[in-house]
Amino acid sequence: MVIFPGHLQNTSYYIINLMLESKKILIITIIILLYSGGLYAQSAALSVGGNAMGLSGTVSYSIGQTVYKNYSHENLAIIEGVQQPYEIYTIPKPDGSKENIQLIVYPNPSTNHVILCISNYDKRHLSYQFYNSLGQLLSTDLIVDQETIINTDDLSPATYFLIVTENKSIIKTFKLLKK
Repeated sequence: MVIFPGHLQNTSYYIINLMLESKKILIITIIILLYSGGLYAQSAALSVGGNAMGLSGTVSYSIGQTVYKNYSHENLAIIEGVQQPYEIYTIPKPDGSKENIQLIVYPNPSTNHVILCISNYDKRHLSYQFYNSLGQLLSTDLIVDQETIINTDDLSPATYFLIVTENKSIIKTFKLLKK
């Protein structure tokens, strides 16, 4: 044991207490940082992001997400990341299409079925074809009423295309999302 003169004993006691307090603060800070990381599991450091609003809806966007991972197996795809793509739009009609008929498909995205509504339906020879994103025909049928229910219950979550035709001429194509 080293014996210090009286005034050095008080100073060394003060320095030791200061070092112990510094260690306590350091340990508490490390613990807080380690446990707070789990509180923001769905956040990312982005360069730009925000919300945009207009007459037709709102959009959340982010630019600069640096980490994401894709997993795919047969007809299943999982994309990890902060924001997932979400698209709903109608593919434009080809030139020469019938202008007096209006077609609507809802709900989009769907869970177990979609409803095809046709206004100005006058017993035309309409039919639909339902395709997956690989272009494989999943179902086809004649349209015999103003509302046609198309079952999507047995389909996996993905993007699908619904094509409405009249006498083998495409009237309208819809891009549908299945949850």
